[in-house]
Amino acid sequence: MLRKSQQGVSFATVMLLAPLVGVFILVVIKLLPVYVENAAVKSVLQGVAGERTETYTTPKQVMDTLLKRLDINDVKHVGRDEIMVEREGTFYNVTIEYEVRVPLFYNISIVTNFSNTGEVPAI
Repeated sequence: MLRKSQQGVSFATVMLLAPLVGVFILVVIKLLPVYVENAAVKSVLQGVAGERTETYTTPKQVMDTLLKRLDINDVKHVGRDEIMVEREGTFYNVTIEYEVRVPLFYNISIVTNFSNTGEVPAI
């Protein structure tokens, strides 16, 4: 009589892989909103930089425009302290650098750093 070898995954293997898959899914669920928010920040910065019809006379005007648009897009992790506006010739170089800490579980958090830059026309 021929013995058939066992096929498939054992219960022990499933019990080892299930927590790993669960942690991976938890990380994705926690980080997805952070990356969606960064996409909104990039979109706002590109929108202001792409406005060739409007020119700004002061860095404060650029800052205020960015903050209004970020507020409209419900961006919560970027404020006045994270935006740097510097004039270089006929453009303002705008840099938005910020950090987001996402609590994972217990005392473990995930830290993500973002840096976005753009050029806004100046008078």
